[in-house]
Amino acid sequence: MTYLRKNLIVLSVVFMMLLTVFGGSLNINALENNSVTSRAIESYTKEYVVGCGEIGYSRVKLTIKHNMTTGKSWIVSVKHTDTVYPQYVTGKINSVSTDPAIGKYFSGVISLKIDVHYQNAGEELTATQYFRL
Repeated sequence: MTYLRKNLIVLSVVFMMLLTVFGGSLNINALENNSVTSRAIESYTKEYVVGCGEIGYSRVKLTIKHNMTTGKSWIVSVKHTDTVYPQYVTGKINSVSTDPAIGKYFSGVISLKIDVHYQNAGEELTATQYFRL
């Protein structure tokens, strides 16, 4: 009888722990101090290729979050992988910037501007492309 009672107590404690962990509140404070369930924010990535004249190209990967409750989106991170063709030994891709910038809110369908700043033979150049987001 004590074995059954002991197992019942253990199962009750485990059940209460599971209920607390999975049945608790899933609310988080969003960026505007609104209480929003965490399931209402989705994250996705987009990848674009921006040509840098004759010297090569940059593959830009954006991580974007979208709040389905408010309809607002924002860019979380911008990462780029650069390819400079070997015949351009003085070519170098410096940085990538976007408009809207990282962390800036936007809503609806927008035109995303990606600027890739690069140099060739000491000359500073910028490649700009627009994408529908």
